[in-house]
Amino acid sequence: EWREVMQSTILRIYMKASAKVKDAHLSFWQRIFNGLLGSYLLRKAKDFGLQQALLQKLSAGYLNGNRLIFDVSEVAPPDLPLCLEIIDTESNLQKFIQKNKKHLSECRVVIFQAAEWVN
Repeated sequence: EWREVMQSTILRIYMKASAKVKDAHLSFWQRIFNGLLGSYLLRKAKDFGLQQALLQKLSAGYLNGNRLIFDVSEVAPPDLPLCLEIIDTESNLQKFIQKNKKHLSECRVVIFQAAEWVN
């Protein structure tokens, strides 16, 4: 028998796979090897102490009505969509957004409520 345990809040941040970190205090080498926005925000979510975060590389999709992109080669197309999904309280997610808003200007940020179920 399944029973509802709690309400969860989910934050999804959609971006291009090639999106870079802006205005961060990264060294030259960090910008070259570690400057991808998705990875950067994932690490920030962990450092912030958020409950759960997943960085999802998609096999196909499009952002904001742009052209449809498929990942059919060894090297992913730069416009391929990427989604960072984070689960925590709404308050914590709002604080995370505020703290990182300078990096989210070219992203689509969506928050929604979900019921969490367990067995």
